[in-house]
Amino acid sequence: MKMNLVRGILFSLSVVLLSACSDDNNDSKIETRFEPIPFTASEQAAVDATKPFSLDLFRKYSELSGDPNVAISPLSATFAMAMVANGATGETQSEILTALGFNSESGLEDMNAYAQRLMENLGKEDPSTEAVVANAMFYKEGPVLEKSYSNLLKSDYDADVMAISSDQYVSHISDWISKKTNGAIKKLDLGYQKSNFSLLNAISFRGRWAEPFDKGQTSKYPFISYDGGISNIDYLCDKRQIGLGQNEEWALARLDFGNGAFSIEFLKLLDPIADLDEKLRSFDVDVLGELRNNTKRLEVNLRIPKIDITLKSDLVKTLVDMGIEKVFDFDAQLGGIFQSAGAALYIDHVNQGCTFSIDEDGVVAQVVTVVGDFDIALPIFPGGDFFLDHPFVFAIRENSSGAILFMGKIGKL
Repeated sequence: MKMNLVRGILFSLSVVLLSACSDDNNDSKIETRFEPIPFTASEQAAVDATKPFSLDLFRKYSELSGDPNVAISPLSATFAMAMVANGATGETQSEILTALGFNSESGLEDMNAYAQRLMENLGKEDPSTEAVVANAMFYKEGPVLEKSYSNLLKSDYDADVMAISSDQYVSHISDWISKKTNGAIKKLDLGYQKSNFSLLNAISFRGRWAEPFDKGQTSKYPFISYDGGISNIDYLCDKRQIGLGQNEEWALARLDFGNGAFSIEFLKLLDPIADLDEKLRSFDVDVLGELRNNTKRLEVNLRIPKIDITLKSDLVKTLVDMGIEKVFDFDAQLGGIFQSAGAALYIDHVNQGCTFSIDEDGVVAQVVTVVGDFDIALPIFPGGDFFLDHPFVFAIRENSSGAILFMGKIGKL
């Protein structure tokens, strides 16, 4: 990937949902003290298991996409692929679970328990912070959804599950996405427009700074992009105490929202001319853990760019690179989703639409992950499907005699 040198101060931004103890010095400002989610031992193991997937998904997508700006949600992708895994069997299911970090015999149950616990508690940790997760399974009328699969989506993922007529399919999903993201994501082509079924996850996050920025201090300063281009943009500016961690290459800054239940972390290279993408290839959970463990509260002169972006991300190549392959093949093992589907059921797309903004009040981010098949507009027959999608032979015959008039082979088109 041809990403040039990072010059000046270039922050790699990603909203990270994490548990972090509140600062005792801020107790007077907090109405409700942050209490960590009470994960069981197996659920905590699940939490730890998903950490490499989250970081790897970001690193690999950033590298493969070649985009200068990236905003994805590892958590949303985790929920979406977890719902797929529950309808998969055999090697297809195993690949998904392994990539997500669940490779034990109880992996599926641990994953579902972790997802359920997280969904139940995210919105309760901090009254001043909005963190809402929503899931859904929509499919065009015709095939019958497996009852056990439908029940699991409803019980463990609190999912909306519904069969929709073909003429209302697109508008219904579009309305659901708009509602779950407060209207922020509604016009992006996320693949469901050409699908027979769609699994969806939406996350809406709105965090108010524990210590808001003074709009009167917002000022313009240069921002030097990866390609050397310089632009003057607005920065949030202040002198304040924040959490800082550092090693020989990276610096991490952490700012809390509300009562400290949620934070945002900013990471930058200490060498302003080092190649960010090159360094990200060796950036893993151990490096991130070291930075977090070495975090201390120090007073700094702080400048944070004001940002307002909307991005679409196609995650298929990234997931394949991470070992999830069979779910995208014609012979994907997804028999747990529909009863006697009679068609080759496989995943065609995994797309995310994401908005991300930073201002003096806080951070707002919404994401929708859409996983679905490709609508081939064919009815389902008892005999299954017959696709001439690879080399084949043809013959033209006279039936009373059996004489073959023409015969041939098509190996390339």
